[in-house]
Amino acid sequence: MLTAEALQSHVAQLEAQLTSLMRGSQGGVTPVPIPDAVVRQTPSGMPRSSADLKARGHTLNGIYSIMGTKSVETVFCDFCYSTTDPGFQKWIGFADVKSSPTYFYVQLDSHFNQTKVPIPFRFERLNVEGGNK
Repeated sequence: MLTAEALQSHVAQLEAQLTSLMRGSQGGVTPVPIPDAVVRQTPSGMPRSSADLKARGHTLNGIYSIMGTKSVETVFCDFCYSTTDPGFQKWIGFADVKSSPTYFYVQLDSHFNQTKVPIPFRFERLNVEGGNK
């Protein structure tokens, strides 16, 4: 939940962006229309659809990661279509995002002073503490 202060700050930022866009339209630049719908966000701020991306100002067609119902999904967004057109968002699959930490430890037991050369570690331990099983 947003606090009243955070909400007021967010509204002030949006008003400043809108004012900036309106000034740009007087100079011959056409502002991008922003839908009246509220952009749905996850607690992390990730968009939930191509429509959310378009509402944030994305205009380049391409592959994007969005937050699905339970996991991160990969979609192709074609911003040439309207948001109601079936070709606007094409589902590709699930993104392979790991939410558990991965720990590693490496040790070098000699002097090393070279550039653009991989560091030769003598000892490596990966996935310590059960990270990224």
